[in-house]
Formats: sequence, structure tokens, C-alpha cells
Amino acid sequence: MLHIVKSLDKLHLAFRYYLTKDDILLVESAVYIGNPKHYQHSLLKKALGNVFLLREDVIARGITDIVSFRIGLISFDGFVKLTEKHSKAITW
Repeated sequence: MLHIVKSLDKLHLAFRYYLTKDDILLVESAVYIGNPKHYQHSLLKKALGNVFLLREDVIARGITDIVSFRIGLISFDGFVKLTEKHSKAITW
């Protein structure tokens, strides 16, 4: 399943349903969680390698230099590829 997290306060809900074969895409305000100093950043360790940030949202918020290098940045094309990879998606 693809978990699309839009809101900072919804990441914990996504992880309640997260399975190791799932991917998590952080978009909109949720991209701030990509900052290693963000209080929720440690939650991402559970899914490292399966967590992505939407590049356009990171750039729009001016946080490119502070997001973790361990989290993949993907474009809208990458977003489409994730939706093709998973038969189901849920937005949080």
C-alpha cells in the first residue's frame, strides 16, 4: 500500500497500518518531518528505504538543505510510479 501523508499530525496513524512492503510518501506540510530535528523524524526509521519526500513540496518550503539525505526525494513522475507500484493508496 502507498501511504500518502499530507499532514504533520497524521504520520502516527499511517504507521499503525504500515507493513514492510508499503511505501510512505510525505507531501505538503508533512515534508517538514524529513528534517532530522523534527520531533517525529525518528518514526521514519521504521520505514527507512520506503519513505519519500515530494521534491516540489520540499523546494516550495525552502527546506532542501535540511532534509535527511537518507530519505528519497521524488518528483511528480516518481509519485506516479509509486501509485503504479501499489494497487492501493490511502491519504492521511
